[in-house]
Amino acid sequence: PRKRRFRPIFEPQLNALLPRELIPRLAYASRRERQRQLLDRPFVREYDFAGWFDQFGLADALAGVFVVRVPYRGRTQLFSLRRLPMGATWAPAVAQHVTWLLALPLHAMPDIECVTMLYNVRIAASTAAALARACDVFVARAARIGALLNAEVSAASPGSGPFSSLGDKFSWPGGVLHVGIADAHRANLEAALGVFLSADVQYTRRNFAALMGLSLFCAGSADVSLARGHPAMRVYAAICLSDRPWDSPATFTDFARAAVHEWVRLVLDAPDAQVAPPVSVTAQFDATVLVDASANGWGAIVDVPASGNCPMELRGAWPSPLRHSAHAEPTAVCRALEWLQAKHPRAHRVAVVTDHSALWASQRGPITALRGFSTAGALNAAHCALQGVVARRMWAACS
Repeated sequence: PRKRRFRPIFEPQLNALLPRELIPRLAYASRRERQRQLLDRPFVREYDFAGWFDQFGLADALAGVFVVRVPYRGRTQLFSLRRLPMGATWAPAVAQHVTWLLALPLHAMPDIECVTMLYNVRIAASTAAALARACDVFVARAARIGALLNAEVSAASPGSGPFSSLGDKFSWPGGVLHVGIADAHRANLEAALGVFLSADVQYTRRNFAALMGLSLFCAGSADVSLARGHPAMRVYAAICLSDRPWDSPATFTDFARAAVHEWVRLVLDAPDAQVAPPVSVTAQFDATVLVDASANGWGAIVDVPASGNCPMELRGAWPSPLRHSAHAEPTAVCRALEWLQAKHPRAHRVAVVTDHSALWASQRGPITALRGFSTAGALNAAHCALQGVVARRMWAACS
């Protein structure tokens, strides 16, 4: 495989014929978990396979199955592919499983954290010697099966300055691990926003989906909550749920355009965020808030041990009855947290206990796990309260 080459990247017709349940499913650690792996392992090296998909040859018996029609020498001709096409639905599973097997022994090595993503392998260690041993094992296993690695290897150690890994930018200012948007992603997002705001460009639904997808990825790097971009997310949902072709023009109202601009600017302007250790459900919290609500009012019990006072009971009535718990329960959380911040501004580690399952479930989705988000206005307001009114790191549980 060569770095600069032309290769077919498309979705073969065979994709439509394979039942989804037959495609191997891939599961990865979350962005937050991958970032936390570097908290106490500052010696890092990241490998990249050279044209990983192209390193998987197709058997001769499959020559008639993977065929591409292309203009060649003045006429259209058929060519059989000899390498695994990237657009095949099972291709990522093939590449990822081989990568997992090559890195398997590293997971049993002490002081080593290894995370893989298709053709990227990041190895982190607490000492330089441990990192060298793990890297030797991995490189030897790759060589044994003839897997080619790119010569360029990303590496970092204490005092080496910022470095990029798996799409994130890491740094250790003052010896504390921070994560932010990688320079390449920042430049691409700035450029994509400029195209979106330009009046001279024919903008399509596909262009918009690419812009928002990149902004979501960068938000995960900068630890920007989706809840803070609620209007933009509503626009995103409306555009993507349309049944028009992806390459058809997309039109935006002034409000929609301003909402998207505000969201992307919020992500781009976000400072690097400190990578905090996970919050244990058995940890000591500065405050515990038990909250419930009904159509007519709300109530909460707030316990702040450091205050030396008994738990405080809060209650209140709604100005007018609320017809649905989707409004009452999240609004009650907002009221309780507003009171807590006003009376106990030093309470930064807060546990909110609620029986409203939507509140904690919307913190556990593959995208909404970024500290919670919902297209429902009241529920999203509760997430904003959880994320911004009291503290940067919060935990919610279902009683």
